[in-house]
Amino acid sequence: MNENITDFIGAGPVSRRSPDLNSADCGQPAQDLLVMLKDAERLLSLDARLAKHQILEAIVFVEKRSLPPKSNATEALVSGGLLPWQIRRLQEQIQKDLDSTLTTAQLARTVKLSTGYFCHAFKRTFGVPPHAYISEERVKRAQQMMLTTTDPLSQIAAACGLADQSHLSRLFRKTVGQNPNSWRRLNKEGHKSVYSTSRRSIK
Repeated sequence: MNENITDFIGAGPVSRRSPDLNSADCGQPAQDLLVMLKDAERLLSLDARLAKHQILEAIVFVEKRSLPPKSNATEALVSGGLLPWQIRRLQEQIQKDLDSTLTTAQLARTVKLSTGYFCHAFKRTFGVPPHAYISEERVKRAQQMMLTTTDPLSQIAAACGLADQSHLSRLFRKTVGQNPNSWRRLNKEGHKSVYSTSRRSIK
């Protein structure tokens, strides 16, 4: 696999090569759709959650081109999930406030949904409830910091919005299956990717 996962992660759920869905002329729709689906195929072996986002974007792309002229239904919900703009806003908000407390009610307000519907739509989109997604993102950030800094685990825990080092250790072992100190030592020595260590794939 020659594609770099960071190329896709940096772009969020829409690949860097995806067409502008809001433009009047998306240009060569069959080719654009093919690019999006090929991106999703590559992502499947790297990050299933991002692959799902890419497939949802392809569905929205097809649906928008199928709408009659001047239709107001330009952002119909996809299978009860979140809209593309809601996905992007949530991901931005979560990454921005990952070092602090993030509540379901707060995130629901960010995308202008009731808490109940938000929880349903979030799980339909990401495959996990909001609290599980946030925990996984905290672990990912901790992994990145463990590989790229010499900060102690107590400091990393605080930067990831966790109460203390013990909280980080418990969550890390539950998610990754290893003690954070052991994982840090082994992965720094082996220069392994932080995105290939989770024992639990996200569907």
